[in-house]
Amino acid sequence: MSTPDYSKTPAIAVYDNRHLAVRTLEWCRHPDTPQTTEIRPTRCQYDARGFLSHSADPRLAATGLNNFACDYDLGGKALRTCSADAGTSLMLSDAAGRAVLGMSGLVETASGSMDMSRAVTTRRQYEGSSLPG
Repeated sequence: MSTPDYSKTPAIAVYDNRHLAVRTLEWCRHPDTPQTTEIRPTRCQYDARGFLSHSADPRLAATGLNNFACDYDLGGKALRTCSADAGTSLMLSDAAGRAVLGMSGLVETASGSMDMSRAVTTRRQYEGSSLPG
């Protein structure tokens, strides 16, 4: 009788004093090597308000690099997100919390500047409450 691929593959989460997961360890077994398990760690960092600010998945955890970073406004909405997979996105809101300007597809170059050649920009304009639209 063969052992299932998912046997002896636990997952462990480590929480801080605010009950936010700061580390997750998952064991993985590949079907080609059923006798070997591999540990896959995920690291998370939070800001003082408890919002996720940095995350490193198993692909980048060993190198010490983050694959996700996010900055928030005072209301807790994401202003800037930077992802290893999706690039950088920006979202600006007005005083009422409505989206006014959004940019996605920004790519940071090796020199640290932003390449906006493939960026998608969204602008929204809202009418006053007295207008019918």
